[in-house]
Amino acid sequence: MNKTEKSELIDAVREKFERAEATFLTEYKSIKADVMSDFRKDLRDASVEFKIVRNTLARRAASGTVGEHLNEHFNGPVALVFSYCDADVAAKKLTEFAKDNPGLKFRAGVLGGELIGLD
Repeated sequence: MNKTEKSELIDAVREKFERAEATFLTEYKSIKADVMSDFRKDLRDASVEFKIVRNTLARRAASGTVGEHLNEHFNGPVALVFSYCDADVAAKKLTEFAKDNPGLKFRAGVLGGELIGLD
């Protein structure tokens, strides 16, 4: 990925941070591609986006947004989940998926500009 592509990706993810009602940071491991693809489609139908971004680029995109609260959690294989309409729907779908797929775990989230933890 060249410098221009990185810059465009950072801008796109920053826009997602700014537009999202809530953002969740999840850890994912050992989830089959077809299962993940179906899950992403289910999320899209609910105005939720599951986005995998390199941690360094995610930190840069979060800078100056409410997503900045997540910076300390960007390590290892993580994915951003942006909820554009209803944070409750996103949380419920993530929780249900995680019950059947233990490779998906919550790390943190941002709701209303505040960091939320696992509790």
